[in-house]
Amino acid sequence: MKKYVCLILAAILCVGTLTACEKAEIPAESGESGETETDTAETDDKTAVIVGEGADYATLGEALSYVKAEREAGNADLLTIQMKAGTYCVEETLTIDGVMSNLTIEPFGDGEVTLIGGYRVTDWQADTFNGVECLSAPLRDDTILDFFVNGERANMPRFPAGDKMLSMKTTEFPNGDTNDGSIWFVAQNKLPLTTNPERVWVNFSHYWVDEHSPIESYDPDTRTVTMQRRSEKQFSAGQTFYLENVADKFGEPNDWYADGGRVYYVPADESVTPKTIE
Repeated sequence: MKKYVCLILAAILCVGTLTACEKAEIPAESGESGETETDTAETDDKTAVIVGEGADYATLGEALSYVKAEREAGNADLLTIQMKAGTYCVEETLTIDGVMSNLTIEPFGDGEVTLIGGYRVTDWQADTFNGVECLSAPLRDDTILDFFVNGERANMPRFPAGDKMLSMKTTEFPNGDTNDGSIWFVAQNKLPLTTNPERVWVNFSHYWVDEHSPIESYDPDTRTVTMQRRSEKQFSAGQTFYLENVADKFGEPNDWYADGGRVYYVPADESVTPKTIE
């Protein structure tokens, strides 16, 4: 028997945010008895387990927990989690391990289901960061990598701007072995790293590998950059790179930066205000 776990959630609107969404609510449909009616996967030989507010399971995480419990109880039948079309922000960590085999997750009816990991950012206000007029809002923490406004990805401040690249003058060359990798290099030019250098990312491509590492420290006198992660292969003089999440370069339209428990955002245009940001 094929069993259906139907995730019945209203579509969630992702807004103004760092992957920002609000929890969905299930609109009630009242019958003659005044009781709430819910959708089910009607079939001749399948049992429908309702998932949604007011039903057995309210979230995808709860549905997965049900599947795991069924597997641990010895139920090896094909289980299917069905989700109503829409965009869902999943704030919890979801784990599907080896126990949860023979499982299908699919849309309920027509339409597309999109899952986004993140949460909604609210309480926006006019603010200033590094002398730049912008908007800001509180965060749960600063460990974020993507930020979306009006469904579009905002930009980390980049140096140099556009598609330009920087160059390494000298690099660590441990033991003369290319496979050892490098953890520090001297930049050809001075870098704008006076504010939170440890929050800046070094991005480089070499030996057909695209790599990224946060900065451990920066010495402005020698222009030496020490990374938190050793590269896969050794650097060599002339290696190109660029920096992201550079606080000193924050200020271009659609830039964002997280610091001190707040996210700062430069509106892409004048229509984006604390009241209209979505």
